[in-house]
Parts: sequence; structure tokens; C-alpha cells
Amino acid sequence: MFVFAFLHVRALLWHVLHRFDVCGAVFLSHVPASLNIGRALPRTVELVPASGGTTQTATTDSDGNFCFRVAAGTYTLRPPVSSKERVAGLVLTPSSQSVTVDAAVGSVLGLEFSPSQVSVSGRVSCLEGACDDGMTVVMKSLEAGAGSPRTAKW
Repeated sequence: MFVFAFLHVRALLWHVLHRFDVCGAVFLSHVPASLNIGRALPRTVELVPASGGTTQTATTDSDGNFCFRVAAGTYTLRPPVSSKERVAGLVLTPSSQSVTVDAAVGSVLGLEFSPSQVSVSGRVSCLEGACDDGMTVVMKSLEAGAGSPRTAKW
């Protein structure tokens, strides 16, 4: 009985000691004003094992920080964006991250997600003749389901 109990405790200790942290933050300092959500924290973050196991979820704290406790392996980490947020133009960068937890290296810390911010500038020139006053330039995010195109008229 003593040997069995010792082996059980040893196996339990091995399992506990061979788990690692995958931690980071979701920063929402700039969200589309039309969402009227401020920083919208806490948020959910998902951790999907590459091996096809069960998806884990964590909720960020009020500062956007999250942490998972996992075994060594490869995972995909992603902060879901609701359809309402996508339509309003919120795109988090990156949309997902591949994370490899190596037992020889240990925990993976400092992963970050934040809203994409872009500045588009340039000049439109017509190839034939003068440009007419009704010219429209349309920009659309390459992110699937990112919402309505943004339009500018001259």
C-alpha cells in the first residue's frame, strides 16, 4: 500500500510540476467609437491545443491580463471578436498566435493582442482625362467579416 501511495504522489507531483503558464494581455486602448464599449474588459481568450484536445478559455482581469496553466505542447491562442465588434471595425492584431510550450524552456509570457490601427494616405490619379467629381474610394479590411467598407468621396 505504501509503494502504491508513493507512486501516486510521485505521478501527481510530476503532473503538477510539468505544467507551464501561457500568459499575456488584450489591450483595447483604441476601439471604434460606434461600439460605445470603452475598454470592454474583461474579455475571453481561447487556447486551442494543436493536438485537437479541448479548447480552454480564460477571462482577462480588469487590466486585460490573462493566464493559462498548460502542459508542454503547441497551442493556438485567440481572443474572439463578436460580430457586433467586427461590423464596427474592431480587428485585433494578431487575430491568433501559435504558441509552443517547451518543457526545457518553460512558461510563455508577454503575449499581446491589440486593436489594429492603420493610417491610409495617398493620391488618386485618373489614367485617362480629368477625374470627375463623383469619384469614390472604398477601403475594406482583409479580415473576414470585418464589417462595412469605409468610403471617402472627392
